[in-house]
Amino acid sequence: MNIRDVHADLVTRLATLSITEPVTSEIKRVYKYVPALSKAVADYPCVFLTYELTQVWFKSAFLEQEYTIHIQLFAGKVATEQDVAADIASAFMEALVQKVSLSQRLGGTVSVIRGLRGASPDTLTKLEWAGVGFVGLDLFLDVTLKTAASHAA
Repeated sequence: MNIRDVHADLVTRLATLSITEPVTSEIKRVYKYVPALSKAVADYPCVFLTYELTQVWFKSAFLEQEYTIHIQLFAGKVATEQDVAADIASAFMEALVQKVSLSQRLGGTVSVIRGLRGASPDTLTKLEWAGVGFVGLDLFLDVTLKTAASHAA
């Protein structure tokens, strides 16, 4: 198990997100890693993935790594679509929770999903990329990866 496999699974899994209300929409792109800071986001709704390694445990027979995966969903531009984009983002929130709940091991890439939570203070929030404001979701997925390992004394 490694973080690259987790990201690959999430790219595939989140790329299939779709909603039918308030409008019919689907995720147009999932960025396995964030694009260049200067690159405009034109293919929304889209998702950016990043991660934080929060802890590594060196157990006697295995290696345990805890990660927090940052999921940002860009639903629509603040300037022109704020109210509709907020409703779309909220609908995608429900779809995302349902999609993640279908596999507590993300296709075998993690040992366990410890939790999914929104950013504080706002999960439904304004996101900015390349100087453009978007309405979207700011989420964190906490996972644990365990792999067999032996450690020299």
